[in-house]
Amino acid sequence: MLNHAHVLSATFDQAIDRASMGLDFLIQNKVHLKNENALLAHIEMLENKIKGITNQYNELVAEANAHIDDVTSKHNELANKYNNVCAQMKAKDIELNNKQIELEKERINNFDLLVQNRSYNNLNRAYSHAVGQLEKDQQQLVNIGVRRFIFNSTSKNNIQKINF
Repeated sequence: MLNHAHVLSATFDQAIDRASMGLDFLIQNKVHLKNENALLAHIEMLENKIKGITNQYNELVAEANAHIDDVTSKHNELANKYNNVCAQMKAKDIELNNKQIELEKERINNFDLLVQNRSYNNLNRAYSHAVGQLEKDQQQLVNIGVRRFIFNSTSKNNIQKINF
């Protein structure tokens, strides 16, 4: 549509040029003033048409620019929403990865505690069995010694729990 207005504008420019040349020709040949006035009126009419077409062209350009601005703003809005969603998804992925790492650490710790607990249970059974083989006064001496060892112990690797 804009191209069409451009073509019409060029066509009217050519018409004005031709009319001007015709007017010059009439003036040179001293044709009647009546024909000259008619030609001038025709040129004025063509100039008015050109102004009208130019105004239409400018209106179409303004309308097209308004549409372009509208589409651009909608595009920018969608791009911002997309970027926000991507950022949220990335944050959720990081959060999920951190949660998975924590769960894996907890699983490993639980497994270590289970193994440690089984070791302590086996140690308690062996201790109880060994002490049970002793006589009563020897059992009391062993129990007192173990209590003192646990009480005075500072190492984390020492026995933490013993059933008496």
